[in-house]
Amino acid sequence: MHRRFEVIGPVTPPDDGARGCLLCGVGTLTGRLSEREMLWGDRREFGLAVLGGRGRAIGYLCPSCRVALRDAGAFGQPAID
Repeated sequence: MHRRFEVIGPVTPPDDGARGCLLCGVGTLTGRLSEREMLWGDRREFGLAVLGGRGRAIGYLCPSCRVALRDAGAFGQPAID
């Protein structure tokens, strides 16, 4: 019952990762807070060397970037393009 009356609005990624999408940087998606895990998907970890950086990035991808990553087959410039 609560979900039926839940407000639709900006939903940030879960707090155990980056503050936005790891690939495009978008900070919010539109939806219900109770759908946060469905909107942002699974937590991911990437080595930043594929993008010319150092260390690791831990966080989530927006739906568009999840599709791009799936189609490119790997995190890096092909997925960004």
